[in-house]
Amino acid sequence: MNPLIRLSCLTAALVLLTAASGFSQKSTASKKPEKAMIPQAKAMGTPESYANGKINGYWQFNHFNDDETGTYGHKTVGSAYDSVSNRVYILSDVRNVLSGNLADSSALEMTNQKVIINGNLFLGLTTRNDQYRLLGAIQPEWNSGSIYYSDNGGTEWKISAGADLANREIRWSTILEDQDKTILVLTMRTVNKASSKIELYTILKSSDQGESFAEIKTWQETEPVKLIACKPYNSNTCYFIRKITTTNVWNIREFDPILKEFKPIAFHYSNKTPGSFVGTRIGDTTYLYAGAAGGGFSSKDGGKTWKPGAIRERIAAVNPADQNLLIESSATNWITKDAGKKWEQLKWWEKVFGWDMQNLQWYRNKDAQWFAVLNNDFGAHFTTNYTDSLSWKHLNTDNIHQILHHGAYNESTDLLITCNQDRGTMLWEKVKPGYYKGHTVTKADGLRVTIANQGNSYWYIHYWNTMYHKIYKKGQKEKVDSLVVDISRALQDTTWYTPPMQPSWKTGEDAVFLSGNSRLIKLTYDPYYNSIGRMELPFNFRDTTDEVLAGLATTKADPDRMYAASKNGRFFISSNLGKTWTRSLYKGPAPFVKNRPWWGPYGYCIKTAPDNPDFVCWAGEGDSTNAFLISEDGGKTFAAATNGLPVTLNIRDMAITPGGNFIFANNGFVYSRQDQKWYDMSGGSCPNGGAINGVEYLPEQKIVRFFTYGVGVLDFFLKN
Repeated sequence: MNPLIRLSCLTAALVLLTAASGFSQKSTASKKPEKAMIPQAKAMGTPESYANGKINGYWQFNHFNDDETGTYGHKTVGSAYDSVSNRVYILSDVRNVLSGNLADSSALEMTNQKVIINGNLFLGLTTRNDQYRLLGAIQPEWNSGSIYYSDNGGTEWKISAGADLANREIRWSTILEDQDKTILVLTMRTVNKASSKIELYTILKSSDQGESFAEIKTWQETEPVKLIACKPYNSNTCYFIRKITTTNVWNIREFDPILKEFKPIAFHYSNKTPGSFVGTRIGDTTYLYAGAAGGGFSSKDGGKTWKPGAIRERIAAVNPADQNLLIESSATNWITKDAGKKWEQLKWWEKVFGWDMQNLQWYRNKDAQWFAVLNNDFGAHFTTNYTDSLSWKHLNTDNIHQILHHGAYNESTDLLITCNQDRGTMLWEKVKPGYYKGHTVTKADGLRVTIANQGNSYWYIHYWNTMYHKIYKKGQKEKVDSLVVDISRALQDTTWYTPPMQPSWKTGEDAVFLSGNSRLIKLTYDPYYNSIGRMELPFNFRDTTDEVLAGLATTKADPDRMYAASKNGRFFISSNLGKTWTRSLYKGPAPFVKNRPWWGPYGYCIKTAPDNPDFVCWAGEGDSTNAFLISEDGGKTFAAATNGLPVTLNIRDMAITPGGNFIFANNGFVYSRQDQKWYDMSGGSCPNGGAINGVEYLPEQKIVRFFTYGVGVLDFFLKN
């Protein structure tokens, strides 16, 4: 996948974790020690009650095992290791904590789904009383938060005194194995003085295993990312490189673990900017490597002198026992076995693990043996021999933290299909309730899917402007790979364009309707010729509204009925499956939708009650407002329904129960028609962090199903 596209995906994901998260994380920072405990999360399956007792049930994760490729996980970003119990703690992409035993490949259990941890501060250490402690920077918003610690694997968290992270970003952290087990945390704060950006870099230190922190050093810079740090393996000190602004000087300093001071080591003259910093100590020699664009530098004397070489900009790690083995952090995997003179790509890397390294750490187990824990887009892996593909073992066998852009399920045929980041569009077969095995239908990034033909086919979009069609028969793999349909140029978006699409409910018709253009597009599969027919219906929305079509709904309750909305909020009704349209009488404020030139379902969300085509709900995901409209006369008129819904929480998808009694939205709220009010469903055992991109109601099983970015497919089982 294109690295630039991937970067935009990560940025979008971080935005969703705070702005559009279905399970929103409230600020947990506190300056009052007596209120400095994050309550222990309730176990999944714990009875929950919402909407003043009108909704009762429990939350449950679904477990997924991709037994086709042997790569089981989804993106992880960090790790910590307890050598006493031989357990590893993994940080998922949405910053939840998972734990597993390293005796062999195993499932990762989620120990924390209540807090969102900053990936640059996630550490573990054994305290003086031989208790294993996790530390994390909990920043529900980038401008607030604090450092917390947990002595029970992430289930409960206590705040660290003096560790307020207001307006600070965590850049780096480490633990010194001295008598105090000193913890160092590098933070960065940006301030404005006379319209000039100034960045302050501060070192926080803890000498009581993270229970309290104090500032010990602050450096001022006028450009970002000019201070970088490293704690070499097999050593007990830290090194810092400061690139002094407007000069070609690197200021090399060492943190003295005994005096707790920063000692000047050397000045290195270069106009390059350090992009990575790693090291190891073997015998009496400390080897340091500073990566930079166009080639970095190496030192064999603890930073006193530096030699230029082919040290790539993004060095992930050096082997603790071999100073010549460096690993680059990149989409693919490159290593050098001679300290940068020659680089080679591991040909088996993508096939075994995937791509896009996020983090690599070496740990020493209780037998004093070094092993590596890798975090990347395909999960978490560990090995004692980095260059041997057969030595690597996978974690996440039963994966619950899938990264989904979309998903769909049909009860009648038991068809479950998910659109996954990197893993592509995947088909799943139920092994037992809550457990699925599956295989990849099409690789790359699945973005949006719709089930059609009464559950006997599905249509899906990948980020290459293409629509795919598959026939589905339970217990069998697909019969055909039908023609790929080009859907580019719509709204002049990028290849990540994912317009709303809806199935035809006509019996025996395998077709979908696709919005996003001036006219509604109908795609129909012909099984006799194994082909897809493409037809533009006559009504031109752009001519009528000066905008393209950006919202669409069909309904099982009336196969001839359709609803649509133009991008500028004009609502339309059709009673003959899109051949002709009439304009809604509603003239009031409408939801807003904007172009989304990256992954994720785009456009208006329009849904009807499953048993009443006249009960219509209309929402928009574009402007972070809670605009929501309900019609009970088939879209002729609408009324606003936002009572109880926070102003900043918009809705990109919803599911409606029979009669329109309840509306479950992707922002984690549920609407009670009786109360005419929205209620928050977060808290309790409901996980935080994962943004919801799709919601469905399964009437036969009485389940509300959420397709999430980060916590997979999550079900709420209704008990009343």
